[in-house]
Amino acid sequence: SDPANGGDARIVATLADDGGRTDRTEIWFGGDAASAASDFIVRRMQFPEGARPSVAQIEQSLTGKYGAPHAAGDDDQGRIIAWVFDPAGAPAPQAADVCVQNIGDGLLQQPGDAARDTCGLVAVADIATAGGGVSDLTLRVRDVAGWFENQDRHLKVQQAGGTAQSAATPGVQPVKF
Repeated sequence: SDPANGGDARIVATLADDGGRTDRTEIWFGGDAASAASDFIVRRMQFPEGARPSVAQIEQSLTGKYGAPHAAGDDDQGRIIAWVFDPAGAPAPQAADVCVQNIGDGLLQQPGDAARDTCGLVAVADIATAGGGVSDLTLRVRDVAGWFENQDRHLKVQQAGGTAQSAATPGVQPVKF
């Protein structure tokens, strides 16, 4: 969609290796032309049969990068692990339910109002299992507070009848995958 008219912009990169593993990364940028900050990153990895890591290996790798998870649980698809921070950047495991449910998925689903004052940076790993290993790993990282700031700024610009001016927006530290 067109960022100049309130839509989101994104960059997509897909890599595949000879063994059949694919690794797709999407970086989503906020809904105004002045925003150079990314507010949503999705990384999707698919592992072919015969080369699937165990859930324990994936959990160990994620915990090594992001620290102990703030919430975890199993569903009929596999395992979900989450790291949740409040808008000030403090760990907020007590807000995991609201923040995980409101992380969204790019343009298809945006954060809900329940997350507005509760959630800051939220990272969710969806680990799908098949054949005794991990078939798919989707890691969604969203700056929920930044997304709301961007939407509020865009609304103010629309109400003023002007165009967005470049402004320093409190950012999130880069996330290493």
